[in-house]
Amino acid sequence: MSAPLVLLGPQRLRPTLRETVEALGVTGAVATVTAGWEEREDEDAELDEHLSGRTVNLCLFPRAEEVFAQEPEVHQAFLRRRDRMRELSDVHRPRLHAALQGARDLLRKRRGGGDAALLDPEIEHAIEAVRGLDEHHLSRVAAVEADFAAEAWADPRPSVQRHRSEVADLLAGAGLLAIAGGHVGILLNRLRLFDVLAAHGDRPVIAWS
Repeated sequence: MSAPLVLLGPQRLRPTLRETVEALGVTGAVATVTAGWEEREDEDAELDEHLSGRTVNLCLFPRAEEVFAQEPEVHQAFLRRRDRMRELSDVHRPRLHAALQGARDLLRKRRGGGDAALLDPEIEHAIEAVRGLDEHHLSRVAAVEADFAAEAWADPRPSVQRHRSEVADLLAGAGLLAIAGGHVGILLNRLRLFDVLAAHGDRPVIAWS
């Protein structure tokens, strides 16, 4: 059974997190992930106050920095993955832009009163070309992720295992996982590095922009 997942909008001006936690009927501690805030991860007093002092910050950002310092090969694997992803994006973006522009031009002609019998098949083909590019890019990204997983996680290093164990212990005492936004790449990498979602299991997760 998958965990109940609730996605919220920005919480700065009109926070709805507490009422969502209450609606889920969660009691006890709330494990929080603020690693997307990077060096500001521990500036969570407002979040803790909003949840009546129930939060336990998993501190994923400093944990990752410690792992990278102690296990430089893990850090290098992350950097290689980042560079490969950027290269793939740089290759994909101009091709996608050209394909989208072609589809938009055809749609504009059609809306302007162009011959439907002539243009509609071309529009359909142009949209399929965009989808095909995205599917190809997704397969390349998946391949990079698979190579990274084989390199980084085939034999988890001692410091990674220690932090995973500590994070799992913290999660064991929490009824809910709350994930704040921020730098999405940093956030996802830290969640994966410490196997947070697997350790949390099927308990509720709330995340917000």
